[in-house]
Amino acid sequence: MEKGLTLLEALLTLAVMSVAITLAIPNGIALIARERAIADANLLHGALQQARLHAVTTGVPTSIQAIDGDWSNGWRVFIERGTNMSRSEHLIAEQSPRASRIEITQTLRNKVHFLANGRAILAGGGFQAGTFSICENGLNRSHDLIINRVGRVRRATVTYNPKCVNPAL
Repeated sequence: MEKGLTLLEALLTLAVMSVAITLAIPNGIALIARERAIADANLLHGALQQARLHAVTTGVPTSIQAIDGDWSNGWRVFIERGTNMSRSEHLIAEQSPRASRIEITQTLRNKVHFLANGRAILAGGGFQAGTFSICENGLNRSHDLIINRVGRVRRATVTYNPKCVNPAL
């Protein structure tokens, strides 16, 4: 008796595998998008914490600013001295997200400035609070970083975020 597969068995196996792969690919793409967004949220969260911690531990105001005015391009953490909040003195770190789109609330526009007490303030002196929404590409989910009025950053996952609706659709 010969051992091996018949043509019918091979075709049946191929058909089952193609169906399984067809069902798995969309889930795999969504998984990759979610993991990239989580990684980018981790990077930005770490940079925000780094800026706040630096300001508190050194007593020197520290800022994090969007590169070219767009957080999706990346950000810089730097020390600011004097009253002119737009003048950077010393670069601490610079990072770029992998591939995520980052949406913000209006108060975060392109900079977050931390004082020595850890509070985030606006250029006019008012408290700065807001939300960074790191969107999963192709999906309406986001991983949000929320800065409260005392400068603390917390995380939340939003299952449907209208800011993250795919603009190409």
